Amino acid sequence: MGGHPLGPFLGWQFCHHRRSPPQVHNNNRKSGRFLLDHLLPVCLAALAAGLIQGLSGFGSVLVALPLLVFFLDLRLAVPLVSIWGMTINLMLLKGLWRQVQMGRIVPLTLAALPGIPLGVYLLRQVPVRLLEFLLGAILIGFAAYFLLSRGRTRALGRGWEILAGFLSGCLGGSLAASGPPVIIYSALQPWGKDAIKATLTGYFALSGLIILAVQAWHRLFTRTVLLYGVFSIPFIFLGVIVGLWFYRRLDTSRYRQVIIGLITLLGLLTLGKAWGGS
Repeated sequence: MGGHPLGPFLGWQFCHHRRSPPQVHNNNRKSGRFLLDHLLPVCLAALAAGLIQGLSGFGSVLVALPLLVFFLDLRLAVPLVSIWGMTINLMLLKGLWRQVQMGRIVPLTLAALPGIPLGVYLLRQVPVRLLEFLLGAILIGFAAYFLLSRGRTRALGRGWEILAGFLSGCLGGSLAASGPPVIIYSALQPWGKDAIKATLTGYFALSGLIILAVQAWHRLFTRTVLLYGVFSIPFIFLGVIVGLWFYRRLDTSRYRQVIIGLITLLGLLTLGKAWGGS
């Protein structure tokens, strides 16, 4: 009674009774210290997230989540990066909207719908270490696939599209990392770099709205998450601007090399974090 339903997971902030004013005061001071102690690394993670997605068209979650879980609980980090991802996608759509084809985006989004609630359920029920292992394995698997395939493209059928969307929904709801299945699907198609980026951005914006709604329904947007979001948004903006500057100066070959190298590094870091314990 009197505690937040996520109190057992976010302990220091939510588990105190209202009948104890001195304790509430002390708890608020602790919350403020926690926020300030971690504000700088959170803002730097936001800067990196904006830069990477501005450069590649995806990756804000793949960059930010492994960094954030070093000093934030996963159940704080996931809704925070969902806010960041939506902010970045809206910024990118301003320059890509003419190339967005809804015939590519809508089927992927519809296929993701049944996966999102399942993913949110997994976030609340599955041990954090297992989720981190899953994220790391996906990152390494994605990079390995591209290295083994040598960047070959081929047209994929509707069944692969549905599978990519469903898996994306599961990962988006559980880890806010909906990207890998759709990235692999899009990168395999015989599309140009700009077409891939527009498809990814449009999909992440549309599916991100749904993920945000489901996470809000489960009351994951705590006061701490919202405060971190407000303070970090200027760093998101700066990162996206810098990322777009680099994107315009990369050819396709260098673009793919940057993506594969970055994802491999992040996958190793995430697996190391999970192996070392949460």
